[in-house]
Amino acid sequence: MGTASTRTGRGSRFRSPAGGSVPARHHVPALAHRQVARRLPLRPAGRNATGVAGGSVRDLIGSPRGSGATLSASHAPAWLDRTSGGPQLTVTDTNALVDEIANRFWEKILELDPVQATILGDDRFDDRLPDLSPEGRAKEAALSREVLAEAETIGRDELETEGVITRDMLMLIARNALEAQERKLYQLAVDHIWGVQTMPVLIAQYQKADSTEGLEKLLKRYAAYPTLIDQQIETLREGIRPGVRRRRP
Repeated sequence: MGTASTRTGRGSRFRSPAGGSVPARHHVPALAHRQVARRLPLRPAGRNATGVAGGSVRDLIGSPRGSGATLSASHAPAWLDRTSGGPQLTVTDTNALVDEIANRFWEKILELDPVQATILGDDRFDDRLPDLSPEGRAKEAALSREVLAEAETIGRDELETEGVITRDMLMLIARNALEAQERKLYQLAVDHIWGVQTMPVLIAQYQKADSTEGLEKLLKRYAAYPTLIDQQIETLREGIRPGVRRRRP
């Protein structure tokens, strides 16, 4: 789903595997608030999708297919906000339900991979770096399990063609992510091109700091970089102990 590899080599479900290319900034037409590059892959989208990262679920409710739909408790994913101020949805249209799951999944992806969000033009998480610790990986795995379990409850014969594609893609992404963690692909995380050592340059290429708030976010993000390095070093040590190595050319 993603293009740049901010957790490069970890086998993350959120982006292309190592060896993919990061688009040059001049290929990104608009990196303003919640505007995304037209050429970059976005979220698993419903018919109402506008291509804007972080689009509101209420946009879905306002569409003809999702009009008046709410999400039932039996289908609601664990990460849906059920507080009084959060969206209270009961989906009677299974196609709208698939869209809802995909929209929420994409929101969590951006939150868990904030540098990827920055690359896509979403500045809500510009003061954060990804969590490469075991706790961070556990959050990713939990999200994958929740999405997979939710999607598996929906039968293909209940959906239109687009809904089937979205459901199947959600399941594929979630299963691949869980398998990558099971195989500990995150331990193969650094080489001469890919790894956390490239992240400061990547951030400087994409993050806007043309305001006081933007500069403060950038400085806060860079201040967290030593923690990211420590997390990566510990991950590599985990791989060294059982003898995990990259194959030599």
